[in-house]
Amino acid sequence: MTTQTITQSVTRDEAFYLERFKRAVAHGNYTNGRMVDEDLHCELYKGFAIVNWKRTYTRPDGTTADNHSAFVWEIGGMYDQLTDLNWVSQGVVTWGYGSDNLEKSLKKVRKRLDMFALMYPRRQELQALSITRVPSIRHDSTSVFNAKVNDVVAIRAFGRSRAGIVVATQGSRFVVAYMTPSNGQDIHYKVLPLNYLFPKG
Repeated sequence: MTTQTITQSVTRDEAFYLERFKRAVAHGNYTNGRMVDEDLHCELYKGFAIVNWKRTYTRPDGTTADNHSAFVWEIGGMYDQLTDLNWVSQGVVTWGYGSDNLEKSLKKVRKRLDMFALMYPRRQELQALSITRVPSIRHDSTSVFNAKVNDVVAIRAFGRSRAGIVVATQGSRFVVAYMTPSNGQDIHYKVLPLNYLFPKG
């Protein structure tokens, strides 16, 4: 399928994401013979577009069951330039599978997006940190004495020392956002106790 580029006149609203998703479903093979009904829901939430796909399947005993899958794109992100997707999950920043009702599906993905909303506005800072030199973290390295939101710390991720930003706390744990130098788009995070946070150097 040929990827098209949208013009400035196209509004990135619920209808844009919903219609684009419908076209991706129509071009794919997602039915597997047991699907008897489907429904789509779209909403915009904290700078992200959520498309929830409800599929109703027949069970072997003849009864039916609903399965909800939520797909999320960043509003204004690089994939907004595509009017057509090559597959339903192309360019998603996160997704959720397996919920049995709409509210449960949306609640699960909104919780993740609450975290993303703290990280995505800091993309430029995180990109700059991803290419800075960070001392190697060894088994005898001394962790930071304390940490608070907005602190820059070093952590272990993807087998290396990385610099990141504390964007939130969860009880006694710290949510550290970071990026890797090889990917200037994807933002990652880890939820870590204090003894896994180290000075940046």
